Amino acid sequence: MIGNSTSAAIVSAALAKARVFFDDVRYLKAAEDSLEYHIELFKQIGITNGGPGEILGAPDSESAFGLLESCVVLYEVTKAEKWLSYAKGVAWYCSSWVVSYAYHFPSSSEFGRLNINTVGSVFANVQNKHSAPGICTLSGDSLLKLYRYTKHEEYLDLIKDIAYFIPQCVSTETKPIYSWDSPPKQLPAGYICERVNMSDWEGFERVGGVFCGTCWPETSLILSYAELMTEREMLP
Repeated sequence: MIGNSTSAAIVSAALAKARVFFDDVRYLKAAEDSLEYHIELFKQIGITNGGPGEILGAPDSESAFGLLESCVVLYEVTKAEKWLSYAKGVAWYCSSWVVSYAYHFPSSSEFGRLNINTVGSVFANVQNKHSAPGICTLSGDSLLKLYRYTKHEEYLDLIKDIAYFIPQCVSTETKPIYSWDSPPKQLPAGYICERVNMSDWEGFERVGGVFCGTCWPETSLILSYAELMTEREMLP
């Protein structure tokens, strides 16, 4: 209702794919026009926003990675260098949402017990105060593609950090993760909570803690395995 957001940034990628699928240039025209609009808006205000629907238009990483996805797909479809140039700039902005340091969790916290290394976790937005396992809800393969097109190692380093962080947060039968409930609940095998709490925004007792529930990072992990982990560049 407010408008002027980048909530639809990823739609340009879908429209470009539709041009190929339906062999109809009208889709490509719409994709290029909409992406130019979102890039210009990004240049003017320096942020992207409107990705999650529940954060009142605050800046967020979801729309940022959606914008990157569209830039990369437009380059793949058209081979026009300007889309690759835009992708480079957006990728730097995306990197600002990714945690680059190892936070020291309280030893009494669940993440302290598990010795979770926060490098590669991704802040979702500025309305809530936690990072999360993965990009909501993408693998980030656009970064891997950008590395292939540019040969700039920093893009590969970034997507490796993001992808290799997620498995730390998977509750398994051999490495169960417990919630902050009293008494704690064991997350079922395969569950991943979205919380990587490095602040006390939910209370000091919840720093390094999780709730018991299935969540979107499970999709990000599946996509990362399907779209990234079979690629030779991603192997250790």
